[in-house]
Parts: sequence; C-alpha cells; structure tokens
Amino acid sequence: QKLNQWVDSQVQQYIDFLGIKLKGERYIPLEKDGWFNIYEKGDYQEYHNHPCIISAIYYLSSDRAMNAKTYFKSPTQEQYLIFRGYVEHSVEKKEGDNLRISLAYNYE
Repeated sequence: QKLNQWVDSQVQQYIDFLGIKLKGERYIPLEKDGWFNIYEKGDYQEYHNHPCIISAIYYLSSDRAMNAKTYFKSPTQEQYLIFRGYVEHSVEKKEGDNLRISLAYNYE
C-alpha cells in the first residue's frame, strides 16, 4: 500500500508539473485500475495504449542489459514511468532468464 501511495503522489506531481486541468480546476486523478506484469524469457507486449488520462509503470525487477525496453525508455529495477494514456508503447521480447516484474496503473 505504501508503494501505491508513493506512485499516486508521483502521478500528482507529474500532473501538476504539466499543468493538466480538469474543467479549469486542479486535476486530482483517481486510480482506475492497476495490475502486475510478469514477463518470462520470450514474453513481450505489442504496441498499445490505455483508455485513460494518465498511465504509470513501476518496475520492481528488470534486467536493463536483457531487452527491457518499453517504447520510450529502458527501465532498470525500481524505476518508474508516467505518461499520457494515449501514448503508444510496447515492451521488447524478454531475452534473459530473470523475471521482469512491473506494476501498471491507469488514472482517470
């Protein structure tokens, strides 16, 4: 729960930094849904986007040297990404034997 609260706070900082408003007021996002991604050797995710305003990914375990790239970033363990939900992204095929584990969130 502490990790989820921390991610929520980082998403709010991102929104405030960009100046995103909702009906002219400060936008306070609500977590729409969240899930785990566990990638084993050979797993990947094709290009897609999310039906939400903001998405976030927190990498719990990832081997940067073994193709852990998303569309726009090569994450390392305990790194996070926050981006607009409409942004197309993918995850490269997992080549190494270690698990790639992430938490993903969508916000409305």
